[in-house]
Amino acid sequence: MTTPSLYMRDRSPTFPFGLPSTPRPPRRPRGQASALVLGVYPSALHVRWTPPTWAQRRLGIGPIGALAVDDEPTVFWDGSDALSRVDAWIDRVGFRVGDGDDQWGRVIAAGNGTSGRSVEDRILVPLGLDPRDVWFTDIVDTFFVKSGSKPRQQVEATLAEYAPFAEALGLPQANLPLRPPIAQMLRLALRTQADRLRSEIEAASTPLIVTLGEEARRVLLEFGEAASGPPTGELKAARFAADPDAYGGVGEITLGGHTVKWRAMLHPGQRSAAWARIQNSWIERQA
Repeated sequence: MTTPSLYMRDRSPTFPFGLPSTPRPPRRPRGQASALVLGVYPSALHVRWTPPTWAQRRLGIGPIGALAVDDEPTVFWDGSDALSRVDAWIDRVGFRVGDGDDQWGRVIAAGNGTSGRSVEDRILVPLGLDPRDVWFTDIVDTFFVKSGSKPRQQVEATLAEYAPFAEALGLPQANLPLRPPIAQMLRLALRTQADRLRSEIEAASTPLIVTLGEEARRVLLEFGEAASGPPTGELKAARFAADPDAYGGVGEITLGGHTVKWRAMLHPGQRSAAWARIQNSWIERQA
């Protein structure tokens, strides 16, 4: 496996064990949308993979605690049916369970639905919104992998453990795009996703939009003909430490001639202690 690049012109995006990565559809409400939640990009179906004992011994590889192996079924998936989806994935890729020389080890569901559950429990419930009535989507509709060593991220784990295993057995090497920096993510969203996003916002026809993360906030601001209130300011922890009421405060944005309420919140993937305090304080104020 080579280090992933954002524009993989030579190969299509591929998960470990061979499934393609494809655009994820929005998660639509059961009726009229009470809100639209706009995130950054989809997550994935994850498994804990323990290589077979022969591979651990001969190749010197070890388990991966949460390996992305397939697209999540829809954005902000809550992971409630992860066990059955992993079983279906095992059948789909023909995963050879066991420790024999021609087998691939063992997998169990791991780390699924964390963002979906966090948004429901820590944003929608405090606002009195039923997730079944909310339209969920992302500014980019395909999955990205993260790189880093502390803690070890998908890129490093896949290179160290899966890549030698795939080479030894002739399995497909993983080839997934690396999560771009904020500026690149914004350019990608505005260049390739603008028509889709505008169409979804129009179809949702919601009185409230909640953006999650700085990229989503900036993309929505780019779409607006006019905007006002707390969401027009950058999402910085220092800003909200000085002015706690600004975090999650209601503003307005005009899109296609229609003005709607807007709240700009942190992305659920941001789990630092400082942001947790800011989010907890906001939850207490809603009560």
